[in-house]
Amino acid sequence: MATVLSILWTLDPFIRLSDITSIYHNDKKSPTALENLKNKLDTLIDDGTWEFTDIIEHDYAHAQVIDCLKYYITGYLCFQIGKKTQCVTCKQAFVTHLPPTNNVNAAELTNLKSKGKLTHPNIIFFKFISAVEDCFMKNIKSPDVYNKTVDDLIEHFQRFNFPCPKHKYEIFAYAIKYYLSMRMKQWSRTVNREIVKTNTKKKKLAKFCTT
Repeated sequence: MATVLSILWTLDPFIRLSDITSIYHNDKKSPTALENLKNKLDTLIDDGTWEFTDIIEHDYAHAQVIDCLKYYITGYLCFQIGKKTQCVTCKQAFVTHLPPTNNVNAAELTNLKSKGKLTHPNIIFFKFISAVEDCFMKNIKSPDVYNKTVDDLIEHFQRFNFPCPKHKYEIFAYAIKYYLSMRMKQWSRTVNREIVKTNTKKKKLAKFCTT
């Protein structure tokens, strides 16, 4: 199965990221299947399903934590896309419970939490999401982080292949959109928590100050 997936992802047609930019700004394109995916992912994000506070305390000495989390998140995104689409080609590209055959260290978290039930992402899609994450972190301090990240992807990662010509643009556009939405919300929560901690510390110190 893993070999079949690898073959599928090496086939044409190629995706040019510059071709999907119009999808972000075209409100008229709202197919029911894509809206269902949008609503489902919105719920996952709003409900904090993508938070990993229950697993980040483990010691991953043999793989970087950030790579583990990206792999875990990408696998869950693949699972949701696989549930929503009725396209057999898309399902075959995204949904597998088999770990990568090349012993990717990033898969350690999914292997640990999985017990055979979690989805392992296609390795090419994992590398794509890793590229999104790299561009996001590069622009994290920009007030226009979303558009800056997309622009970076368009500039530096022009071509990605996907085996389904009918759904390639929608799937990749929404994968980018919702991964970035999740990361921006997570980053905002992290920054806000740090602000609260700092303010609390200042208030405690202020009690020792005399006027």
